[in-house]
Amino acid sequence: MLDFIYQAFLQDPNRRWQWLAHAAVVAKHRLHDLPLALRYAQAIARHARGQNVPHWAQQMPIFILEDMGEAQSAKVLLGAQLAEGQISDPREIHFLTQRLKTLEEKTGALR
Repeated sequence: MLDFIYQAFLQDPNRRWQWLAHAAVVAKHRLHDLPLALRYAQAIARHARGQNVPHWAQQMPIFILEDMGEAQSAKVLLGAQLAEGQISDPREIHFLTQRLKTLEEKTGALR
């Protein structure tokens, strides 16, 4: 069923992103399949770029990477998202900046 959702998402990512986000959550929490959850989250970040796609959907890969023990990759991805300047909500910027600091403490500062 999750693969069906993934295939349908690819046909219309900006309209079907929320179904794939749900599939990523199911893969992570129900199936305990972090690589599958990451695959779905990365597809959302890569293909769903419409104005109706919230930033949290674009940020899902960061948190899944961290759950996988890939803090360095999560840090790089988060730093890139902050540097792009696409996030305008000050509270979200603050939250993500704090998250980046936490990741830097885990892995060492960006060089």
